[in-house]
Amino acid sequence: AGRLGQFAQDQAGPRGPAVDARATGETDRALAPTQALALYRIGQEAVRNAVAHSGGTRLSVIVEATGHRVAVVVRDDGAFGGASGDGGGYGLGNMHARAEALGGTFAVTNGSGTTVRAEIPVA
Repeated sequence: AGRLGQFAQDQAGPRGPAVDARATGETDRALAPTQALALYRIGQEAVRNAVAHSGGTRLSVIVEATGHRVAVVVRDDGAFGGASGDGGGYGLGNMHARAEALGGTFAVTNGSGTTVRAEIPVA
């Protein structure tokens, strides 16, 4: 959460959205390197998308560790990037593939902003 939060701060810069980053649940849980890297890369892409496309004023990055699952959740209060949601790029598909490769799930929801959630099982 700390590293993703710093990445989000760097991406947002002084004129971007205000960033809130935190870990919840079992915050001392250790992940395998492949799991940690996949969640970090998913978080990076979600942050990049939010900063570049949402136009929002707030961005939250949450790492949730509960039971046998760890999730990275990136939320903004801006507008979703379009009907297809991917702007013609590969970002959403890549995030989905990374989560699935580890037996996890990936979802994007819209409402008052956009939420990207990737969740993977851990031992």
